[in-house]
Amino acid sequence: MFVHIKEACAFLEGRRHKTTLARFKEILDEIGLPYQRLKMIHVAGTNGKGSTVNDLACILMAAGYHVGTLNW
Repeated sequence: MFVHIKEACAFLEGRRHKTTLARFKEILDEIGLPYQRLKMIHVAGTNGKGSTVNDLACILMAAGYHVGTLNW
């Protein structure tokens, strides 16, 4: 199929998809995920998630918001 390695590399490079945040949002819109309607805060990281979530929950509840948390 390919005579030179450069041909194979060019073929593979042409097939690679370069995903951007904008394209990812387009995909979510196409499949109907309600990410824009949800009011949520996503807390991620290595350390401190529990205390950060608890602090945020207390602040939001004091402001009158209904708060729920989900631990994965």
